[in-house]
Amino acid sequence: MTMVRRLKIVCVALVVAAIALATPCYAQSTKEIEAQKKKIEQLESQIAQRDREIAKIQKDKRSKNTRVQQMSRQISDRERLLRQTEQQMLSLQSEIKSKNRLIDSLDGVVARERELYAEMVREAYRNYRQNNYALYLLASTNFVDAARRIANIRSVAEVRKARIRLIDSLSDKVLRERAALNDKRADLEATRRKTEQHRDRLKGDVAAVQREIKKLTADERRSLREKVEAEENLDAAVAALRKMTKGNTAGASFSAKTTGLTLPVVGGTVREYKKNMAEIVGKKGSRVRSIYEGKVIDIRQNKVTGMWDVFIAHGDYITSYSNLADVKVKVKDVVVEKQTIGTIGAAINITSAQIEYRMVFGIYAPNPKQVLKASDCFKRK
Repeated sequence: MTMVRRLKIVCVALVVAAIALATPCYAQSTKEIEAQKKKIEQLESQIAQRDREIAKIQKDKRSKNTRVQQMSRQISDRERLLRQTEQQMLSLQSEIKSKNRLIDSLDGVVARERELYAEMVREAYRNYRQNNYALYLLASTNFVDAARRIANIRSVAEVRKARIRLIDSLSDKVLRERAALNDKRADLEATRRKTEQHRDRLKGDVAAVQREIKKLTADERRSLREKVEAEENLDAAVAALRKMTKGNTAGASFSAKTTGLTLPVVGGTVREYKKNMAEIVGKKGSRVRSIYEGKVIDIRQNKVTGMWDVFIAHGDYITSYSNLADVKVKVKDVVVEKQTIGTIGAAINITSAQIEYRMVFGIYAPNPKQVLKASDCFKRK
């Protein structure tokens, strides 16, 4: 293989490698950030609307329960908004790191290409000064050999041109990526400021609802708890879903005697709620898991709270996971025991007037008349 051909192959390989390196690989990350922005905008709009509703309610001193309930929902929305902005910050930080790595790699490629180009220019200058090209042509044995040597000289010149074009292209790419990096840094700083604002407003909302709850009488607090429980009642939804469990084989070994299962919330604690339901209290960001193998038969968003409810069929039995901030599964997914299905959501404890992270776990037998005790699922024999 001639030296010229090797040079051409090396040059082509460098061009391909550089283009592959410079190809943007952030499409997925950018889509995630845009999706987060849309969610944030929707939540901000929802919060602004509820602020207006609360302002109207505050004028009516007789509607204390309604005011507390709306403020509690506002806190839930504010907490979701804060979580979304925190996620956006993490996504932006990840993309900034990736762009920094890309720019460093491109800078390295450009530097190496400049060194190679400089060496080629020096070699060409030496050949020119020493008449090497003329001597190279004069050494031809015939016209065919002379034509081949002329083609070789031209090929070397083309390699130099290709390398300088590559250097220019990569240099432009570096400039564009640096500009994009500066934009991402500006986005990150704006998101950081917005996150702090949301965190301060959340603290203010919590303090406000605590003051309102302290003003309620014992009867008003009981009435408020009953109203909240009524909104979280899933019996009607489960009645319709029972029809969808027919023929389900996923988790078919589940029965009324199944016990000793792990809690749906990692590190959570059980709190009595209703006989077939139990409140599981955990930490912010705690994962919610399926307690048993099964099939996701429905996912619903609570129109009042904005939180999510997930229903999983274990044979003919159904378990429900309510007040999830987000969902990690889809309808018809077959899940295994301990598989993550979502993240625990925030809510106001009416008794203590404190924000807490909890979900409501429910269990339903095939026979509507058979009522199972939710907390028994987690007891060890």
